[in-house]
Amino acid sequence: MVLTADAIVSGVHFLPDDPGEGLAWKLLGVNLSDLAAMGAEPVGYLITTAWPRDLAESWIESFAKGLGMAQESLGVSLLGGDTVVTDGPLTLSLTAVGEVPLNSALRRSSAQVGDLIFVSGRIGDAGVGLRVLQKNWPDGDDDERRNAVERFRRPRPRLALGAALRGVAHACIDVSDGLVADLGHLAEQSTVKMTVRLNLVPVTPLAEMLGGPVGAIAAGDDYELLFTAPPEKQDR
Repeated sequence: MVLTADAIVSGVHFLPDDPGEGLAWKLLGVNLSDLAAMGAEPVGYLITTAWPRDLAESWIESFAKGLGMAQESLGVSLLGGDTVVTDGPLTLSLTAVGEVPLNSALRRSSAQVGDLIFVSGRIGDAGVGLRVLQKNWPDGDDDERRNAVERFRRPRPRLALGAALRGVAHACIDVSDGLVADLGHLAEQSTVKMTVRLNLVPVTPLAEMLGGPVGAIAAGDDYELLFTAPPEKQDR
């Protein structure tokens, strides 16, 4: 059994005017992404909420609706939790519970010399979405902007891929702090050095506007899986 927990605070980890429905999805999604990075399959989750006294009831209803939609889409159930009222900022904490076969969990500390580095999808789009919401992004294609915001607000944990990587990947982490930062976590915990060819990183033209590939790989909230594997496993 594996456990992961995250707490988020308004004004620190999310924007104060973020809608409840999207925030509920993100809170559940990022925790399940941690399970995916361990090769685990979700069993359920517990949630604790600290509602500000002046928080609108409609926001809480939106949050509950979003949580229900997210758990149905992601295939996980609520196991329990707690709710309190606070004079401080809105604070949400979620603990996800998963299971993985004995001795097969993916870890951050097992990358080996000679491994290749892989990432499961596009990098940087969520960073664009954050800047759009902060009104710090130039006008452009409305569909692209909406898709970027969707990537930021509704991460899709790579649960099926994480399970499939058991016995294939040596080390794995989900990209939350940014590809370059999380690659550093893998390298440090595995005590190896890693080299990345920027021209091979899957970055969309939109994300390149963050400052080229370097800006895109520094942005966070992608929640793709970043993993290493030996060359002979490349085609699996």
